[in-house]
Amino acid sequence: MTQITLARWGCVFLLSFGLAACEAPDPLTGIIEKNTEARGGAEAIASVQAIQVRIQITEPSFQVMGQYAATREGKMRVDIFADGQRVFTEAFNGESGWQMFGDGTVVDMSEAGEAAVRHGIITNLYGLNEMAGINQALEYIGREMTDGRDYEKFDLIFDDGFVLHYDLDSETGLIVRQYDEVALHPDLDDTVQRFMTVYSDFRTVGGVVYSFHDEKRDLDTDELVQTTQIEEIVQNPEIDPAFFERPDG
Repeated sequence: MTQITLARWGCVFLLSFGLAACEAPDPLTGIIEKNTEARGGAEAIASVQAIQVRIQITEPSFQVMGQYAATREGKMRVDIFADGQRVFTEAFNGESGWQMFGDGTVVDMSEAGEAAVRHGIITNLYGLNEMAGINQALEYIGREMTDGRDYEKFDLIFDDGFVLHYDLDSETGLIVRQYDEVALHPDLDDTVQRFMTVYSDFRTVGGVVYSFHDEKRDLDTDELVQTTQIEEIVQNPEIDPAFFERPDG
């Protein structure tokens, strides 16, 4: 059974009336502090201005390798390789997105695709403690006991209205589950599905904690639709700005 519990309560004294009243402290403050500390601290998180990730992606019909890069300037690029050959590239230069197929054909990224990669830049590079400063909102939902573990539930609401639902493990302070409603590959199939992503294999790189493994399931069918395993994370690599720009073609 799942049980939602109330937030912690504390008391403040209203001296002018000589009365004591109980107020609920903002639970988001505790969540942000707990997660920031668990991930290595605000200074360590903020020190990562750019990131490169080598990742293995497995879906029911294929397995590929990805090389992902993103910067706090709002740029990203991911190159997908199958059997050692680049088969797909997706990039956002801070203003617009583009895609390049294995034959070199270049097309515009869809609006939904651009939104997805912008959200990814934020979640991959910024800490919860930084969200307010970049105009993203957090909303507390409640607490939940599941299988004897205590989870704090909250939403990340992006400035475009898209929402990610998170479960934070109260014991570790780390986000262990994410819920969203998206198209898995919006530029190939825009069908929106309900997903749950479970994060695990937490490791420290350069003083910052990352999940190196996640599994995404369709909430309606319980089908495992995607597994990702990070093989390497490089912080603050030197990246030529031209790397994110659309090539001719």
